[in-house]
Amino acid sequence: MIKVVYNRCWGGFSISKAAVLLARKLSGDDNWGDIQLGGEPYSDGSGAADPAYDGSNRPDNELIPRHDPVLVSIVETLGDTANGEMAKLEIYELEGNKYWIEYYDGMETVHTPENTEWIEVKNDTGK
Repeated sequence: MIKVVYNRCWGGFSISKAAVLLARKLSGDDNWGDIQLGGEPYSDGSGAADPAYDGSNRPDNELIPRHDPVLVSIVETLGDTANGEMAKLEIYELEGNKYWIEYYDGMETVHTPENTEWIEVKNDTGK
């Protein structure tokens, strides 16, 4: 079964500093997700992040696939502590292996072929 992390509240997908630190540890990658925390250097060499900056709260952070095993593991392990600012992360278990995430004002819905109501055209007249 494939698991997918998504945000279930208004505000947007984000993970906490504690989640970033655990993800780095579990993955063995100090640059996991290309997320900079306050004071850390940016991966492009353009300097360091402001000490007050918490890059884990980027709602546009699509560098980490939502089915990433490390991301899933940190949400399972940390629970609500994995939530970034204005986020409520949950895990959706896929029946198959296809999904897409719909985003509206930060709240997300996971769509799969199994949970999507399709319109089936019976013939060329549209009936």
